[in-house]
This record gives sequence, C-alpha cells and structure tokens, in this order.
Amino acid sequence: MKLLKIESSMRNLLYIIIFLTSFLRLYSQFTPEEQSQLDSIHKIIQSKTYHDTLKAQAYVMLSEILATTNIDTVIYLCNIAEQIATKNLEKTLSKPEKKSFKTTLAAALNNIGYVHMNKSNYNLALKYYTKSNEIELENNGKKDLASGYNNIGLIYFDLGDIPKAIEYYHKSLQIKEEFNDKKGIAMSLNNIGYVYDKQGDKKLALEYYFKGLQIFKELGNKKGLAMIYNNIGTLYFSQKKYKEALNYYKLSLNIRLELNDKKGMATCYQNLASIYILEKNNDLSILYNQKSLELRTEIEDKQGEAYSYIELGKIYLTLNDMKKAKLYAHNGYEIGNHNGFIDIIERSSDLISKIAIKEGDWKTAYDYHNLAIQMHDSVSSKASIKAIANQQAKYTYEKEKIIAENEQAKKDVITQQNQKTQRIIIISIAIGLVLSLLFFALLFKRFRVTQKQNEIIQKQKHLIEVKHQEISDSIHYAERIQRTFLANEELMSSQLKEYFVLFKPKDVVSGDFYWASKLNNNSFAVVTGDSTGHGVPGAIMSLLNITSLEKAVEHETDPAQIFNVTRNIIINRLKNDGSKDGGKDGMDASICVYDLKNMKLHTTAANNPIWIVRDSSTQTKKLIEIKPDKMPIGKHDKQDVCFTSHTMDLYIGDVIYTLTDGYPDQFGGNDEKKFMTKNLKNLILSIAHLPLKEQQEILLTKFNDWKGSLEQIDDVCVIGVKI
Repeated sequence: MKLLKIESSMRNLLYIIIFLTSFLRLYSQFTPEEQSQLDSIHKIIQSKTYHDTLKAQAYVMLSEILATTNIDTVIYLCNIAEQIATKNLEKTLSKPEKKSFKTTLAAALNNIGYVHMNKSNYNLALKYYTKSNEIELENNGKKDLASGYNNIGLIYFDLGDIPKAIEYYHKSLQIKEEFNDKKGIAMSLNNIGYVYDKQGDKKLALEYYFKGLQIFKELGNKKGLAMIYNNIGTLYFSQKKYKEALNYYKLSLNIRLELNDKKGMATCYQNLASIYILEKNNDLSILYNQKSLELRTEIEDKQGEAYSYIELGKIYLTLNDMKKAKLYAHNGYEIGNHNGFIDIIERSSDLISKIAIKEGDWKTAYDYHNLAIQMHDSVSSKASIKAIANQQAKYTYEKEKIIAENEQAKKDVITQQNQKTQRIIIISIAIGLVLSLLFFALLFKRFRVTQKQNEIIQKQKHLIEVKHQEISDSIHYAERIQRTFLANEELMSSQLKEYFVLFKPKDVVSGDFYWASKLNNNSFAVVTGDSTGHGVPGAIMSLLNITSLEKAVEHETDPAQIFNVTRNIIINRLKNDGSKDGGKDGMDASICVYDLKNMKLHTTAANNPIWIVRDSSTQTKKLIEIKPDKMPIGKHDKQDVCFTSHTMDLYIGDVIYTLTDGYPDQFGGNDEKKFMTKNLKNLILSIAHLPLKEQQEILLTKFNDWKGSLEQIDDVCVIGVKI
C-alpha cells in the first residue's frame, strides 16, 4: 500500500509538472485580458484562504481558457474540480453552496464530455454530457442545460442520426431564446444550418447561417464570425461557386490569424488550397497545403495532418511527380493506419491505388483499391474485425493440421504395405531355388526401372499441375482486378431506370468491357468497349482503355471529345511498347451520354453501332441505327480525324442497345455459320417490348443455343437501357 501511495504521488507530481510547463509555454499566446484572468485564477488556486466553491470554479474556468490551445489539460483540470465538488456535496451544506457546487460539477462533466467528443469517443462523451444534464435538471440550471443539449446534438450529427441532432439543436435553441442568450442563439443557428447543409438543403442552410452571422456581428464575436464565415464558404464551395467561397474563406482566415487560432488557421489554409487546385494554380495550392500541414503537425492534429498529406499527394500526382506523390500518400496512410482513422485509410489507399495505376503496378493498384472499398463499406468495429481474423487463423491452422495428419496416415499405410510385401518377397526368395533367385533379380531390376519411371512421371505430373494452378490463379486474380474497373450495379442503378448487361467473356478475363461515369455536367455516360485481343492481353488492354477514359472525363463531357482525348492518351501510352509500328492497339467502342433531365442522348461510336428501338410496345416499333465512325480509338490512318458526335431526342419507352461484335460474329447453327448482325436486329425487335431482364435471358439462351458445342470465338457484351 505504501508503494502504491508513492507511485500515486509521483504520478500527480508528474501531471502538475506537465501542466505547469504547458501553462507557461502557452501563457504568452493569450491576450492581455485573458492573461489578467489567468493571473486571478492562478491566485485562487494557489491560495489556502479561498473557499472550495471558488477553487472548483477556478479549475473549470482554467480548463475552458486552455481548451483552445491545449485540450489535453481539460480532463486533468476538470477532474480536480469534480473531486472538490463531489467531496463537498457529501457534507451538509446550505442551499446556495449546494447549488454552486452542483453547477460547477455539471460544468466539469460537460467539459470532459467535450474532450471525449473531440477525440471521437462518442459513448464516453454521451455518458458525461448526460450526467451533466441530469445534474443541471436537478439543480434547476435550465440556462446551462442548453449547452448540454447542443453538445448531444453534435454527437448525434457525427453519428449520422440527423433527426436526433436536429431535435437536440432545437431544444438548445429554445432555451437560449427564452433567456435571450444571443451568443448561444447564434451558435445553435449555425449548428442547425450546418446539418441542413450536409443534408443538401443549401437554401435553408444559408438562411440559418446568415441569421447566426448577423447576431455574431452585433456581438462583435470574432470566434463565431470566423466559424460561420468558414461554413458559408464551404457551402458555396459545394455549389461550385468558387469566387464566393474564396471570399468567405479569406474572411475567416483573417480573423483566425488575428486570434492566433492555429487549428482554425489550418482548416482555412486547407480550404483555400482546395479552391486553388480546382483553378489549376498548383503553386498556391501546394503553399497553402504546406502551411496547413505545418500547423496541424505543431498542434498534433493527427487526422488533419494525414488529410494534408493526402491532398499534397493528389497535387503531385497531377504534376506526375510520383516520388513526392507516393511519399505524401504513404505518410497519410501510415497516420491513418496507426490511429485507426478509417476515412483517412480509405482516402490514402485510393490515392496509392491511383498512383500505382499510373506506374503500371497493377497488383499494388488492386490491393489498395480493394482496401479503399473495404474501408468505405466497413461497418465492423476493430474488435470484431480482430476476432474474425483470429477465428479465421484458428480455422486455417486446424484445417491444415487435419490435412497433414491425413497425409501422414496415408504414408504410414503405404509404408506398412510395402514392408509386408518385402517380407513376403524375402520369404519366397529364402525357400526358392537359384533360378528363382535369378528370376527375382531380373524382376527386381525391372521393378526399379519402372519405379524410377513412375517417379519421373509423378514429378512431371505434379510440376504440370502446379504450373496449371499458378496460371489459373493468376488469371482469376486478373479477373478480380478487371471486375473492380467495370461499372458496378450500384452506380448503374442509381442513374438508369431499367437496364441489362449481357457480359460473357470468351475466357475468364475479357477484352470487352462496360464502364460508366457521372460527368461534370451531371449527365451519365455508359461506354461499351471491345479492346484489342481477348483473354489476359485483352484484359490488360481493357484496364489501359478504362483508365484512359477516366482521365478523359475529368475535363470533357462531349462524347466525341471524350473519345478524341482517350485516343490521344492511349497512343501516347503505347508509343514505346517495343513493336515496330509503335502501339497500334486500342479499342472499338460506343459511348452514350444520357441527359435525362432534358431527354437528350449524345452519342459517338467507333466501329461499333448504336441501335434505338422506338415505340417498342406497339406494332409499329422500329429500329434506328446510329452509324459508327469507321476508325478505332487508337493508332490508325485516321487518328487525326475527330470523332463524330450525334444528339437525339429521347422519348419514354425508347430502348437503347450498344454491343461489341462478339454476338453477331459467333459461329453456330446447323450450318456452323455466323449469327450475323441482321439476325440480331430482328431478334431485338421481336423482344424489345419485354422487360429488360427477360430480354437479357432470351439473348443469352439464344446465344448458347446457336453456339451449341462449338467454341465461343470472342468476348460478348450487349447492353440495353430503357428510358
């Protein structure tokens, strides 16, 4: 017990030393008014003559002053205040004294909850806020209860429970309006505006923001102004009103520079960098990101520091400075991974994957792309993930152990059988004659030769099986990588009313592909592509083609211009492929850009046609064909000729079909001839009135029936979209 007391005393002494060191280091950062207040608080704490009510209040006040510069001191100081208040509440007190201690205790618990909330320890934060609110209700401290309601609203917002967040924000606002707490009203208006902003109701969000802004201006509250200026800037940024956003970000930064609010300054620098990168002003974007990084490192804001690293990595990726891009991306990943920041791990993994794609490191690209998806979809806690991993390891070990034991048992049986056979042979030899001995010697020699031959055959068979398995595993691994680049069902379903995709590779992986993306003008593009080759070479070419399309749509929305830019990217990437002519690979493809708001279809086709069946549910239905440009997307005699863009009006019930040449070119039927484009048109016309899923099943069944026992000669991809 004595040893424990010594350790406890040493620990308290250490806390005091750390606190005083931090206090002295930060003292010079405060305004003269705050320094005067700190001096008064310090005198109360050090003096033995002041009552415990004042001392407890002094510790709470000190924690609130230091919270903006060193949040780690808050819990220590508030714990002291809590101990003083709790100890005195156990005594017999007058009503005013009891009320005072309860008020101080509630404030201390509230401040501890605030620290846990900032560290994303939401369960602990709710626990302390709830205890604080219970004491305020018991103490009839309705005015102070508003702060507790507001803080609980913040937690529910962070947890994604928007109705609960709005409920508690309005509870807080109601109390503040009752007591005419102008500052509190402005804070509540800002918080409610922020919720509506994140929910996408920009008009209502601005209404609340400007109401709060007006009150902060009347009060001359600079911290509040800086906060709400930044929020308004972020709202305009989300609406792509970059000029207005820049103006409000600068207003916020000027105030935070004046207040020496380092965390706020770091946020403003980051926001300014985001605008400058969109304006392609890389120098300013790098400068402000570096400033933000320096401040976040100084104040040990690990999550913010990681975010700055990732943003710098993105910029250097666009500048093709792979060394710096990888350095910053991995710095961000290390911080996220070390601290368990799932969002940071997702962002940094996605960036590392994109860098790897640009460098042609497909395995790294796949691994980190898959990790980013896992982080995005993650709903499990770290504890459950660890438990699953442990369970999986246990299962794998036990499985391998059973397999090893079975293999050993088989070997033991074989050994016993061989030993029994040898004993029989020895006995037979012992009772045999010389001729039998000679005859056995000849047989034994033949047996040895046969055994060696069998061993050689078994080794060769095993080697072939291993190589076959390695090849098969590699192909399936490649198929998993390729699948992540294709348009996923979630994206397609979110943009299209009804559609089907008939995708049937010749081998496991495919040169054909289908890809989709939402464009900068909010239209939706769907590409049906047929890359040079099929199998593994075709699949690798499809990844190059998809990444080239992704690059093109970063800035282009016109389908012809998308193909023009894609063609240039493909030619540049393949010009040093080592072939005599220098990269004549590419793809045939069609692109449909759906502007469903204006009922317009913008298309471009390279060697592959686009068909539209109109009035599909009537007897007068007809097939409209958009003829393709007779040139591929790649190196060609016409590579300097621009692709043609077509625009057509869309009507409800239109069905748009895009396809590669695999379906009509398939050999089959009684005469083993090609299916032919004409027959495919007639088939589509005959089924266009049916639901698209039924059309897909009919097309697949017809293809398999036509092919019969013959080999599939090419990859097949047919897409149907109904308006």
